[in-house]
Amino acid sequence: MKPIWKFALEVADEQTLTLPIGAKPLCVHLQRGTPCVWFEVNPEIATEEAKIYTVGTGHWPPGNAQYIGSYQHLEGYFVGHVYIEVQP
Repeated sequence: MKPIWKFALEVADEQTLTLPIGAKPLCVHLQRGTPCVWFEVNPEIATEEAKIYTVGTGHWPPGNAQYIGSYQHLEGYFVGHVYIEVQP
C-alpha cells in the first residue's frame, strides 16, 4: 500500500507542485476553507514537477491537462475545477 499525501492549493490559475513520479491524484476538497488535493504516492522514488490549473465553470481547461476534481469556495460562489499536467 502507498501513503496518501495532501497538498494545499492556492485559489490561483496556475501553480506548481513537486510530486513523486507517478503520483496518482485521488480527490479535491476543501479542508477548513482551503482547497486541497490528495495523491497516492511512492515517497521512495524521484520527484517531478506538475502544473496544477484551476479554472472556473465555463472556462476552457489547459490543452493537455487531466481533470482531477472540483471544489466549491466562498460559500459556493466560486467553483474551481482542478487539472494537472506533468512537466516532461
